[in-house]
Amino acid sequence: MSFFFFVSWFTAIAVAQESDPPEQPVRKKAPTQEELQKAQQSVSTERRSHQPPPIAQDVLQEWWKSAGKLRMGDSAYRVGDVTYHDGLCKVDLSGGVMIPVFTGKAPVSERMIGMLYVGDGELSVSFPERADAWGFANHMVRRAGKSTKEMAPVARQEQPYKVKIDRGLILSADPEVSRLVYNLDPIGGGIYFEENNDGDVDATYVVTERRGKLRAQLIATNVLADRADQLERIGIDPRAMLRQDRLMHEELRFPGHHLRVISDFRTKQRFHVAGQEGTIAGGMAYDKWLTCYRDGRDEANTGFRAMVFSHGFDSDKRRHFQRFAGARFLGVKDLEAPRPPIRMDPISAQSVVEFRPVRRGSSQRVTVDSQLTMKAVGSNLQYVAMQLPTVGARRGTWRLEAIELEDGSPLAWAGLNADLDTIGFLSTNRRDFQDETGQPSFDNTNQSNVIVDDSANDDVASSQETGSASSEVSGGGEAQFAEKIQPTNPLQATQLQPTELSQQEAAEQEINLFQERTFTYKILALLPKIVPEGEEVTIRLRWSADWLFSNISILNGSDSTQVRVRGTTTGMKPYLPELLPSPGGTSWDFSTKVGAPSRYSLFRSQSIAASGDTKKIWQDEGLWNWIDVKGSNAVLPTVGVGRWKVLSDPSAKGLPSIRVNLFPAMAGYAKQFPPEVRRVISFFQRFLPKFPQREVEIFQDASTNVLTANTKTKDSSGYGVVAVEQVTVGGVGRVSRVRDQEPYMAQAQIASQIASQYWGQLLAPNSERDSWLSYVISDSYAAFYIRAALGLDVYEQRISELKKKIENPLELNANWKKADAKRRFYSQTGSTRYSDIPKRNIQDYGLYVFSEMLRLRIGNQAFFSAMDQLAKERNGKRITSEQVQAKLEMISKSKLDDFFDYWIHGGYIPNLKLSYRQDSTSEGNILFGCLESDVPFGTFDLPVRVSDKDGARVVDAFVEVKDGYGTFIAKNRDDDVTLEIDPIGLSLSYDRKVVKVNGKTKCPTDDLNR
Repeated sequence: MSFFFFVSWFTAIAVAQESDPPEQPVRKKAPTQEELQKAQQSVSTERRSHQPPPIAQDVLQEWWKSAGKLRMGDSAYRVGDVTYHDGLCKVDLSGGVMIPVFTGKAPVSERMIGMLYVGDGELSVSFPERADAWGFANHMVRRAGKSTKEMAPVARQEQPYKVKIDRGLILSADPEVSRLVYNLDPIGGGIYFEENNDGDVDATYVVTERRGKLRAQLIATNVLADRADQLERIGIDPRAMLRQDRLMHEELRFPGHHLRVISDFRTKQRFHVAGQEGTIAGGMAYDKWLTCYRDGRDEANTGFRAMVFSHGFDSDKRRHFQRFAGARFLGVKDLEAPRPPIRMDPISAQSVVEFRPVRRGSSQRVTVDSQLTMKAVGSNLQYVAMQLPTVGARRGTWRLEAIELEDGSPLAWAGLNADLDTIGFLSTNRRDFQDETGQPSFDNTNQSNVIVDDSANDDVASSQETGSASSEVSGGGEAQFAEKIQPTNPLQATQLQPTELSQQEAAEQEINLFQERTFTYKILALLPKIVPEGEEVTIRLRWSADWLFSNISILNGSDSTQVRVRGTTTGMKPYLPELLPSPGGTSWDFSTKVGAPSRYSLFRSQSIAASGDTKKIWQDEGLWNWIDVKGSNAVLPTVGVGRWKVLSDPSAKGLPSIRVNLFPAMAGYAKQFPPEVRRVISFFQRFLPKFPQREVEIFQDASTNVLTANTKTKDSSGYGVVAVEQVTVGGVGRVSRVRDQEPYMAQAQIASQIASQYWGQLLAPNSERDSWLSYVISDSYAAFYIRAALGLDVYEQRISELKKKIENPLELNANWKKADAKRRFYSQTGSTRYSDIPKRNIQDYGLYVFSEMLRLRIGNQAFFSAMDQLAKERNGKRITSEQVQAKLEMISKSKLDDFFDYWIHGGYIPNLKLSYRQDSTSEGNILFGCLESDVPFGTFDLPVRVSDKDGARVVDAFVEVKDGYGTFIAKNRDDDVTLEIDPIGLSLSYDRKVVKVNGKTKCPTDDLNR
């Protein structure tokens, strides 16, 4: 990423410190009328007569490419005192040089879309959310060397955080940004812009005698190229943002406040966001930068309309991101689930999906032809933006076949995160293949899966369908295959905890032979006519791609390289697009017909599985199998094919029908799944509304390895789909150890996926900020099912193991280095998609906090009653974190602000120390206790137990810890007193120490008379 700047750069002395003589500007008419016209056009596009948008493909393609050309302006401006306020940031520029940034090249008009600044200034960051104020203050005290006293006003939201800056950039298609240069005198020769009372802009050519322009340009060039590259690498591409917003503003007439703004400033303070202690930030010192981002349409799908964060890549090429502040979207009414104000709402999708074996059966070519009906909401609209379904596609095979109206008229479209090419296919350059998770890619599966203790299928001895892959891996000799694990229970787990994996063991685990990383394609299609608000439009989308079918992995052991056939299936993949912006996912009413050859080779059959209620199954004369399905309000409907044996179990007693799709080796266990699924559903219906799906599709996915199973994110389940998979254990003697640890993980995962049909489908999260509700509540209900079905002992064992895993985290990166996971804050709502914190860690933390700490705080009756009422009230609607908190508070009659801000939004795990002393007074012995937390800001409480007389006298009480300290007093205690912190494990903490002191404790209020 270079932005085509070829100027050498220097890290020179700041121009703001340069001493220049007073200038006497001389204003002249521009040397040529063309130059003045160009300057006026760049800052006053509103004045031009509106032309129709470029609805022809070749015109749009030329417009799109031309709008992406960025360059620094030829003029530089002396800044004396300028203030800019946007989103959560306010910057005061007090002395330096400003250089405009332009975008556009003929035939697109050149336009000023931002500026670079070199000089002195001060950045102020506000914190509208108390949890963010706590989080930032805690980070700065614990990691950046700030004192508690210095950060206290910020933590209490009494004042913003202020920091000095020496350079920065502001980029936006919002015309307000270009007004920063109004009335500033240029250095040397340049254009002087002045706005009159009518809002028009007059441009005059000005000659001054100021110096320092070249030096500022050299520094600013470095800033623009490097910081824009850093933003692009985390997933926020400034060039794509600017040309999309220019199209929205200039061609589609969107007002400026709907456009995005990026403000990036280098401060004189390090923020220490590196993943490991001692990590070197590198030459750009990225952790001195703060980025302010305003996104009024939620194009980034974070759930925040404005954010402040620090990000970058350290010298070890590890990506780091930490959000510090955020302003969430607010509904029109209190506790309303806010949605983007201007959008296309999904109405229905009618699709035909066809599979054809390719590459000797190792892949399946999937072709999807969909009729998509949408409604304009919030405004008259002339475009449709969408993220195309690319999950599971092999690199370089995804192709956009057609996007057109119902009558066949083609639509002009542009790739929002990928360049166009002349043949109309989406290009496959480096930047298209963006890893959405930011985590090491150990596996190319993204399902939330169940562990099944059996071999993947009976294809282990076959190499016909996999070509020569096995012989290539083994160096041309005979492939060696791992011995099968003989099952005793098809639902028994074989899973290792990450804490048990040594570095050597991890290196021996299986990896996929075809290691694909996820990528996204986002496009914007222009419509030939405006769709009035409230009216509908239907478009046809046709695409194709190759999905991996024969899954193969290799296992590098000490003696040889072994090969496994992990299961012949595509898995279940989404096939409908996501409309943009559409926080929380797009919900479709769909009707889909899926077809595939009954055999993918001469001797091997295959079957189809699909989300939704089955309307018809048949086989045509060409020996193609077909299935017709439909569904409503579905997030992520999926389809897939596999070498499955199918068992159909009809509905009974009002419970859904079950279709079980298992590999041949597992087919004998198919009858055990329907009763288990119905037991889970029957249990949930005691606490929740009627199960939302009329049919459940169970399919066996490709097997995975132990390491992947323990680090893989628990993604949302597809509509009406439950996935099961085998976990292979690559070592002698490990199976029994795994079974002893958590023998019922399979049941828990099945229950979690069924629960997600409520908390993910029926009640879908409103945005990514609320996505924790889906997996945390689903996993919580799965844990409650295990407790009811298998007993309290099994439940407590699972919770105990989960707590150990959270309090003793192990975080592995791609180089198998152990990172310092204990420095992390596991915020459920604030991590965002750009975070480098492993999602699995965040999810495990959320499960324990919600299912144990919160439930036990308010009681089972209040907890389950609140969730039941919420499910009934929000049936078929979106849910937010605030709605969940409000309902829990209403039913329990408890204020939960402190709990949610500290544990849910903050995501803290403190180290605790209890210091106590005993003083003799006229009234007897008095015990004074001081409870300390290394998290300096925030409020929480936890139980402390005091016992004496050899345990004969015991008292438990909750102690409130506020801003790092909590105190208590116990009277008339004998000398054999014993104190315990959280004796029954109601809270999380990394360490608990109890010490007796002779003098005063560290508590600020160490006073027995208080």
